Amino acid sequence: MGIQVNGRVQYMPGPWGMAVAAAGAQVEVIDVDPGGTDDVIWSGRTGADGRFSGTSSEWRDNKNLRIWVVSGWPPRGRWVDQSVPDPTDVLLLKLRVRANNRTHEIFPFANTAPLPVILPWGPPYLAKSARALLVVNNTVEMGQARYRALYQFLEASGDAVARSICGPHYQTVRSLNGSAATLQAFLDALRDLAQAPGIQGVDTIVNMHGADGSLLFAGSGSAGVAVANLASGLAGLKLAGKLRLLYNTSCYGHSHAPAFLQGGFNTVIGGRRVVCNSASEYPLLLSNWVAGLGVEAALAPAQAAPLRDPMDQFARSVLGFTDADSFKLVSGNGALTIGALAT
Repeated sequence: MGIQVNGRVQYMPGPWGMAVAAAGAQVEVIDVDPGGTDDVIWSGRTGADGRFSGTSSEWRDNKNLRIWVVSGWPPRGRWVDQSVPDPTDVLLLKLRVRANNRTHEIFPFANTAPLPVILPWGPPYLAKSARALLVVNNTVEMGQARYRALYQFLEASGDAVARSICGPHYQTVRSLNGSAATLQAFLDALRDLAQAPGIQGVDTIVNMHGADGSLLFAGSGSAGVAVANLASGLAGLKLAGKLRLLYNTSCYGHSHAPAFLQGGFNTVIGGRRVVCNSASEYPLLLSNWVAGLGVEAALAPAQAAPLRDPMDQFARSVLGFTDADSFKLVSGNGALTIGALAT
């Protein structure tokens, strides 16, 4: 009879985070037989959260015994060799984990250990020289005329703030502003950055107007670009594995998230409805991100209710945006950090 095995594997704490899951690690549970042969009774890989679970094969060894068997009438007997569970075999387990071309073993191992398995090394680290950032800003073109001055400020500051905070942490920062922020230019920029020598991860910030199911790239008209077309264009680049974070400050950004994920991005941040809190959230989130926090950990304080709610209330009561709701949701890998490879 097999036994249940489960656990969680994570990397040692470091600048990449305090509890980063070791996703995709190879795990083996081994039955140790002192004086005999050790057997792998379960093997598998960790999920995106670093967890593994399953039912092992039979762990107890068998022992051959010679038994005198009596049968028939008149009774006759004969010796029979029979395999039976070895009563002297006790459960003694070892765990072997392989990740990043390294191996770590734990002995003894409890098959349902409540504490995580900590690998004595960090995850693959993406250095500054391997990172690129694309910042897309187009808020003036499709914005309401009465707020033109506001949108001009947002378009300029969106680029300036991103460069000021993130620039020192990226090998390359590229911007598409105003009329240059077309869908084709966006796709071309992603391709060029991803194919640049040494670049292994591309992050993107999108600051533009959005509607439920569409994004208003420059030149796309009031209807914008439908998410289906966006997903198709991104998928055609075949950049999954290099596209990491997509931070979308556009209104209804969460409705765009599936398209970005289908197109190859690892993690997407997007708002529920009309977004009005960028003034407080944007610089704080970016600062947390470059400091090494995971996406969810970086976002939580940046959009805390005491900062977000007054801005939404002002937008509803004074500016007339009745559907103001700046709360952001994370789709994909919420543990992604600036130094992590896309998974």
